[in-house]
Amino acid sequence: MTCIRTLTALCAVSSVVLFMTGCGGGSSSSKKVGIDLTFEAGIRGAEAEPSMSEYNVDDGDIVYLNSRVSGTIASVPDTVTDASVVSLSFNPTVSGEVLVILTSNAPDVDLAVSYDTLLLGSPTEESQQAGSYEVLLLDIRDTREYTIDISTIGDGGSFELTLVEANRETLGLADDEYFVTYQKWGTVLCDGKADEGIIENSHSIINWKDGTVNYDDQTLKFSSVDGYEFSVDNALSLGSITETLSLVVDVDPETGDVDGSIDLLRNYSTGDYAQCKTAIDIRKGKVRL
Repeated sequence: MTCIRTLTALCAVSSVVLFMTGCGGGSSSSKKVGIDLTFEAGIRGAEAEPSMSEYNVDDGDIVYLNSRVSGTIASVPDTVTDASVVSLSFNPTVSGEVLVILTSNAPDVDLAVSYDTLLLGSPTEESQQAGSYEVLLLDIRDTREYTIDISTIGDGGSFELTLVEANRETLGLADDEYFVTYQKWGTVLCDGKADEGIIENSHSIINWKDGTVNYDDQTLKFSSVDGYEFSVDNALSLGSITETLSLVVDVDPETGDVDGSIDLLRNYSTGDYAQCKTAIDIRKGKVRL
């Protein structure tokens, strides 16, 4: 799996002010923590969605840039171990950043985009989030042919696939929200023993001004700020599992470059493990839109 490529920094920030405001005169726990940070157009990217075409597709069809297509993916019977896949061809006519967004009424679908090259085989960009909303932001360097695979290992259903020149409107971003891509590199230790390694692409929507970050399908509030760095401390109880998350993110206000760390501690009252610790470095992060 290859990693989402980042852009060269273009512009600076227009205003950056740290703030902490009370909500209704309550205690410190009720105070809003944020960073009054506004990126200029060169980092924000295009605002409006271009004119779009809409049509239906089947397995093996060709799809085009600035289109929103609909189709269906078959369910996988219990007796079958292979995934159900719909493959589409995409041959962009221009270079640049392209958003690929997949939504579906199937419980869990995955998205992969690949291309053939004599030197590298078939480099692939993947989005395998839980559920049925997947997003990739591709940096298209030439007009080679790409293969888009939509897959499921469970129930099928209808899907909608959007391929569009990168813009904020298609993502539904509010004025102070930013789409940030990054790589997660880390390890998982369960009861002190190595369980798995992590190298994957991910993304979050961050609102520095309101002090919120969308992470792992949750909208979390900043706990504290220090310069251009914010921290989130969050605890959850999920039946037999208790979870403690510590997230630290730092941004360069002039380039939109992002780095940080994620530490996740899970304690289990039942199951194979008593405790698992996940330690992740956030690398090559970038405000993309």
